[in-house]
Amino acid sequence: MVRHVPPGKAAARRTRRATASSQPSFRMTGCHVIIIGAGIGGLAAALSLHRHGMRVSVYEQAPELREFGAGLMVTPNAMHALDFLGVGDVIAATSNVSAGLLIKHYRTGEVLEHRSHGDAYRLKYGAGNFQVHRADLHNALSAAVLANDAGCIHLAHAFTDLSQDDSGVVARFANGVVASADALIGCDGGRSRPSATRSMIPRQLPIPGKCHFARLYRRRSCRPKCGRRRVASTLGRAVCFCITFCAKTP
Repeated sequence: MVRHVPPGKAAARRTRRATASSQPSFRMTGCHVIIIGAGIGGLAAALSLHRHGMRVSVYEQAPELREFGAGLMVTPNAMHALDFLGVGDVIAATSNVSAGLLIKHYRTGEVLEHRSHGDAYRLKYGAGNFQVHRADLHNALSAAVLANDAGCIHLAHAFTDLSQDDSGVVARFANGVVASADALIGCDGGRSRPSATRSMIPRQLPIPGKCHFARLYRRRSCRPKCGRRRVASTLGRAVCFCITFCAKTP
């Protein structure tokens, strides 16, 4: 049976569909999200959430906003992500195009693979391969976050614990501050004590003192029933995400 739809209603449906397609695919626009950790990961998450119209509060335990470490490689897929966040041009201007990359055997020094000059990646993937100092990347991300919301980064706030229910999540800090939001993202890493990232992992899993390995598998290659030391979550129809817990490293 074919149901007749009046022209006016059909036009209204098309308008609603067009409006919906221009909006984010999720229904969290406008919500408040707490991010624990103002490192590269936390600031990148904040920028992405800003782009989707969310209010973000970033809490960092350090008294000043800075990044430690040396250089890192920004591959074409990472540059596309930085372009999406609005800092790709800044990173390209403050970094060097890779002159090539050699992958050597850790013991013998034998060259196992030689990768091309960074410009070859730009021609093939639409973005170059760059070498950037971690501090330059961190500065670009923090400047963009503060440009969106000058008051969203809170320094000297050491996370202690969190609680959550159907209405949202509450985070508590060592200085006595209590913050509430609709959601919380842990970007403080597993080495922080205590760690928001670790606190959100189910306690019954053998996490403390263990190393773990995570990767994407094709769904058909995942075992139907994961053992006690493996967790699997489906991501769409094609893949599932598995975390396998291994023995403690020596």
